[in-house]
Amino acid sequence: MFVDLHLHADGIPDQDLATLAYFGVKAAVTCARDAGAGSAADLRRHWDELVRVQTARLRQAGIRPMVALALHPSRIPWHGVDDLLQRLPHYFDDPRVVALGELGLQDGGEREEEILSRQLELAARLRKPVIVHTPDRKKAAPTPRLLALPKAAEALKAAGLSDELRRRVFFEGPLAFLQA
Repeated sequence: MFVDLHLHADGIPDQDLATLAYFGVKAAVTCARDAGAGSAADLRRHWDELVRVQTARLRQAGIRPMVALALHPSRIPWHGVDDLLQRLPHYFDDPRVVALGELGLQDGGEREEEILSRQLELAARLRKPVIVHTPDRKKAAPTPRLLALPKAAEALKAAGLSDELRRRVFFEGPLAFLQA
């Protein structure tokens, strides 16, 4: 049995979802992503579509659907962030919403770091795992800043990851970890 902890079902054709199921993927976490979220309203529509439409598509393909929702660092809206962060916990009333993600740093900077910290605080309060985004290119630039954020360091230590493992995981790609 395989579980895909990070996919974007909204970017995968039905036939490819069926192929994943055929080759043994039994469950998958479809994550919020950077595409199509230019405003807070767009992001809410994206979250709603993941919960309503993409979970049905995964289930139709024979894959147990799970969802991770967050403000992706590439598409943080300029207005409405506070409202989004207030609405986000209510999505966890749906048992298919199991994690916050993708969240992280894309380019770095104060705004991204503040929103990442707020989402990590929310994850800790809700006792939910997170899926951390690192940029496709130039991972080394924001990674030390991410690891230096107090909330990120606390969460990763609570997950039981050594300093060396934390560095390797962040440089190599997305990471899912549990809040203690």
